[in-house]
Amino acid sequence: MLKLTPEIWKKIQEINSDRNDRIQYVKDKTHYGKSDYWAFPDDDQGDCEDISIAKQYDLEDIAMVKQSGLKAKGIESFLATCWCYPNKPVGQRGYHAICVVPTDYGDYILDNRFPMVYHFEDCGYLWHKREMEDGTWRKIKA
Repeated sequence: MLKLTPEIWKKIQEINSDRNDRIQYVKDKTHYGKSDYWAFPDDDQGDCEDISIAKQYDLEDIAMVKQSGLKAKGIESFLATCWCYPNKPVGQRGYHAICVVPTDYGDYILDNRFPMVYHFEDCGYLWHKREMEDGTWRKIKA
């Protein structure tokens, strides 16, 4: 869990804005010729999973991780979470991945759809699954 200070909060917001601005959203089918493919967007193109991975990398790569005592261990320190689109019938819901930052003030999400960083409970999403620290996925809400 990350100790949230004003400096760290500013850096989290900068990471979200920077990656949202820099990475062009491109669907996996167009980019990789596959319907679903998770990869680091080293060509500054990717979909929500790829953008989430880039944000995880940035969060783990900065000094705040070492200063906070959090050990950078790949995607285990900052987790990807999938959610269902709200206000749609079950058959019309799609999935979207975001980066979650666990802090002493709760979990915050970095989402390529929004410039602001939101608290996990305040974003208005209908949550479906969450990646756990051991790499497994746990169902949150249907």
